Amino acid sequence: TMLATLIGIVVVLGCQGIPASAAAAVSESDHQHHNDPTSTDTTSDVHLPQFHFIPRPLNWMNDPNGPFYDPVHQRYHLMYQYKTPRTWGHAVSTDMVYWTMLPIAMNNDEWYDKGGVFSGSATLLDDPQQTPVLSYAVSTNDMQCLAFPANRSDPNLTDWIKYEGNPVISTKTGAPPGRDDTTAWKSPSGDWLMAYGTNQGAVLFKSQNFLNWTKVGLLNKDDPTGMWECPDFYPIPGTATYVLKASTEGRDFWTLGTYDKKSIEFNRSSSEMGDATQLYDYGKFYASKTFYDSSQNRQILWGWVPEERPVNPTTLVPYGMSVWECVCVSFLFFFLFKPKPCSDCNDKLVQLAHQGWASTQSLPREITLNADGTRLRYRVLDELKVLRNASSYMTVSDITVAPDAAVPLNVRGRQLEIIATINMTASASDCYLDVLSSSDGREFTSVGITAENYGSYMENTDMPGGDFNVTNVNYTDPRICQKECMAHSNCSAWTYVTRPPLAGACCLKGNVPALNPNPTCTSGVRSPFTSTSVFIDTTNSSINTTDGHAATRTTGQVVFDTSNPSPALLDLHIFVDASVVEIYAYNGAAVMTRRTYPYLPQSDHVQLRAGQAGECTFTTVEVWQLNSIYTD
Repeated sequence: TMLATLIGIVVVLGCQGIPASAAAAVSESDHQHHNDPTSTDTTSDVHLPQFHFIPRPLNWMNDPNGPFYDPVHQRYHLMYQYKTPRTWGHAVSTDMVYWTMLPIAMNNDEWYDKGGVFSGSATLLDDPQQTPVLSYAVSTNDMQCLAFPANRSDPNLTDWIKYEGNPVISTKTGAPPGRDDTTAWKSPSGDWLMAYGTNQGAVLFKSQNFLNWTKVGLLNKDDPTGMWECPDFYPIPGTATYVLKASTEGRDFWTLGTYDKKSIEFNRSSSEMGDATQLYDYGKFYASKTFYDSSQNRQILWGWVPEERPVNPTTLVPYGMSVWECVCVSFLFFFLFKPKPCSDCNDKLVQLAHQGWASTQSLPREITLNADGTRLRYRVLDELKVLRNASSYMTVSDITVAPDAAVPLNVRGRQLEIIATINMTASASDCYLDVLSSSDGREFTSVGITAENYGSYMENTDMPGGDFNVTNVNYTDPRICQKECMAHSNCSAWTYVTRPPLAGACCLKGNVPALNPNPTCTSGVRSPFTSTSVFIDTTNSSINTTDGHAATRTTGQVVFDTSNPSPALLDLHIFVDASVVEIYAYNGAAVMTRRTYPYLPQSDHVQLRAGQAGECTFTTVEVWQLNSIYTD
C-alpha cells in the first residue's frame, strides 16, 4: 500500500544516517540468540562496566528482582527486569562476584502479564524443602502473582512455573492498585505477611497458605503517603531495629523503627520517609531490593544504576541522533517489541542509540547500623577483593596538596579500587580525587569531600577581648579561623579581622566575649563537625557535547556518629568501572553512585587535587586495578 511504501522510505532514508553503534544495536535486538544464554556478546564500548553486574546477552535492564540465598544448594540468585516488554532475567553465583547467566526465569506469556512481568521479591517457605517462591506485579498495576521452581533439586533452579491460580491478589476482589511485592515474613500466629507499594504507601496482606491473601492495612501508618515503588521491610541482623524503605520521587528513602510482631505494627524511631539524609544512595540508584544471606547472617542490598545520557529536550530524541535517525530506531523498536507505555522509554531508546545495552546493578552491599544504632551503614562485600590485581597495587602516604594544585598518581586504569584517607583537621578546602582523567586535563571526574569545618559564624561582627592567640594570616576566607579554633582545645570562639600586614588576623579566644558591630570582622563560636559532604562531580567528565551526559555535581551529607562527632580522619572507598563511579564515605555512612562517559582514550589517569580555599592532606591512598568478572 501507499502507507507501507511511505513508511519504508522513511525507514530506509533514516537508517542511512544511523551511527554504526545504533545500527548494530538494532540488529542485535532482532537476533534470536538474545534468548540463548550460551551466546557470547563482544563489544568495544569503553563505557561498558566490567565488574558491575550486566546481563549477557547484553540488553536493557533495570530493577533487581527476587534476589535470595538458597541454603539447600548454597547459591545466590539475582533476577532483574530484562528486555521489553519486561521479563525476569536470571543469574546464579556461589560468591556474588562471578555470575552464571541462566535462561529467562519468567516471560510475559500469560494473559495477566502480557504487558510485562514487573518487580517483586523472593521468599523461602518454612517447609522441609525451604521452597523459594517468587511474588511479583504485572504492568497493569492491579494484580500480584506467584511462581514456584519447576524442580527444587536443580542446583540452579533454572525453570520456574507460574501458579495456576494467578493472580492471588487483584483489584477485582477489592485490593488497592499497586505493585512490587516485598519478601514475606511470618507472624507469631503463623500467618504470612507481605506488602506492596500503592499511592498511600505500603499496603500489608496476610495469608495462612501463601496462596489466599487478605488485606491487613498500611505498614506506614505515620509516614507521608504518595506512590511507593519497590517497598522493602526487614530487620538488621543481630538487632531489634527494622528498616522500612520506599522508592519514590526517583530516590530510595529509608526510615528506622521497631516492629511489634503481635500487633503487626511498625513504630518509627527516625525521621519520616523522605528525609533527604536518609537515602540508600545520594546518586543514581533506584528500585533497590535486599535479601537475607543466612550463610553469613547479613542483609545484602542491590540497586538499579540507570544511564545518565538523556534525550534532547528540544527534539525529544537521544543526543547524538538526528530526528530521522530516531524515527528509524523508534519504528523498529516499537515494531519489534510492541511495548506498553512506559516511564523509562528514554532509557530504552538510549540503549538502542548506543551499544545495545542500558543500565547496570550496583555492587552488592551489606547493610548494618552505625555505632549509635541510629543510622544505616553500608559495606562493600569482602568477596570482591578477589578482583584486585595484586601486581598493580600502589600506595602513597602523607601527601599535602597546595591550594588549587594537583598531584598525579603513578597509576592508570578504567577499572580501579581506591581507598583514600583524608586528614580533616589539616585540610581547609574541598579535597578532590580525580579519576578517569586525561593527561592534558581536559577530562576528569571528581570524587571528594568538603573538608571545611566552618560551623556557624557572624559577618560584620567583632568579639573584643579574650584573645590567647593572634596570628597574621594570608587567607581571605574568614571561616578558616574555625578550623584553627578546633585545633586548640582551649578555644571557645574566634574573630577574623581584615587588616595588614597580611590579608588579616585570626584571633582565638578562651571564652565567648560580647558581640560588637564591626564591618572589618567576622566572628564565630567553636563548632565541631557534626557532618560533612561527599560529592561526585561530572562537570568535566567528557569533552563530548553531543551525547547529553549529565555534567553536574551531586552532593550528599555524611552524618557523623554522636560518639565521634569530630573525626580527624575521613575515608573514601572508591570503585571506578568504565562508566560507573561508586563511593563509600566514612565507613559507609554515605554512599553515592554516578555514571560518567569520558570520551578521550587517554582518560584513565588518577590525581589528587585541592580546592582554592586551602590545602588538602591525604594521609594514605591505596589503588588496585580490578579484573573483569566477564570472559567476553
